[in-house]
Amino acid sequence: MKITTHQQLSTIADTVFDTYQQIGIEIEDEKEFEIWVSYAELNRWVINMRWIEALRINQRGYEVPVYGRQGIYVSIGASSYKVIKDLLCELESIAEKPCPELIEIDTFDELLADEKRHNS
Repeated sequence: MKITTHQQLSTIADTVFDTYQQIGIEIEDEKEFEIWVSYAELNRWVINMRWIEALRINQRGYEVPVYGRQGIYVSIGASSYKVIKDLLCELESIAEKPCPELIEIDTFDELLADEKRHNS
């Protein structure tokens, strides 16, 4: 089956996530996982995923979440089989990540610096 509408892709993403949870592979509540489909550009959508990877203390002393994000880009006419397979791989990867922990500011700054070097 080919994906032709935003609604069809949203239904597939929601159904895959719900089924994934029902078969006993859970993404912990502490990660506050979110999934949604949005328009990326003409003839293309993105399945967005967001979850809490860690917590840090801000300058006011409050815990602030550090989010992990992932997106799967899907073109009109893409195979639903491939989209489901890609989504299952990403969900498995997110489920395997450890629950969010409080990280020290120095560690957080080092992580940001590493990420900037990696993205450069």
